[in-house]
Amino acid sequence: ELEIIRLKVPEIPERLAQAVVTAVQRIRTLELRKPPSISESLDWARSLVILNADRLDPEVVESTLTMLVKYEKDLERVKGALDKVLADLN
Repeated sequence: ELEIIRLKVPEIPERLAQAVVTAVQRIRTLELRKPPSISESLDWARSLVILNADRLDPEVVESTLTMLVKYEKDLERVKGALDKVLADLN
């Protein structure tokens, strides 16, 4: 997944690309109706680049989470697990 993000979003900083992949993999472990696919990971990575994000902090993640998660209950579940999702990423 990291290689795909590097290929499709070459302007993403390496550290941010690694954080995106790790966060998405952690989100996929949550019991979601529809876990994020690689397509959603790419959309999220592109959004973060457009926002000039250099790391994943709770504020930027919450404001862009709809790029990854489509259902309201899934959004609430991910928001409730943000500490776990973002642990040790920055």
